[in-house]
Amino acid sequence: MKVIELKTLIRDAFRGVKLGGGLSLGQLKAVDSHRQGYSDRDFANLKFKDVTDDWEKLTVAILETCDCYAHLDPEGFRYYIPALCLAILDHYDSGSMRVIGTIGVLYPTKEFWESHMTMYSLLSKVQRESLAIFVKELPNFVEL
Repeated sequence: MKVIELKTLIRDAFRGVKLGGGLSLGQLKAVDSHRQGYSDRDFANLKFKDVTDDWEKLTVAILETCDCYAHLDPEGFRYYIPALCLAILDHYDSGSMRVIGTIGVLYPTKEFWESHMTMYSLLSKVQRESLAIFVKELPNFVEL
């Protein structure tokens, strides 16, 4: 498989996905700090500062602002994972928390298996298959 084919597969599988009720990047950062200093209203308003309606508008710079992808909920996972996968293919940096966090949520360990499988719960069969192909093919495109 060529990298362009893999990118097309991911884009097609996740086309039109919006964040919906999932946690936004700003909210993930707040969760990572145990919501210290955030009222419920402040926490809810964080979503309005983020791109939540079109994951294809998420730039690497935006994705780099978050280093806590382990806190993704199922809706957030479905929304952010295609952008994160494409960003790895386009801008691989083995020391980046964006890359480390993405690989971490895609390669569940035995210890966190149940929580990782919850993240996959909202994915369609086509979306799950595209991620499986991404995981299988990734070592062909980057040095892990």
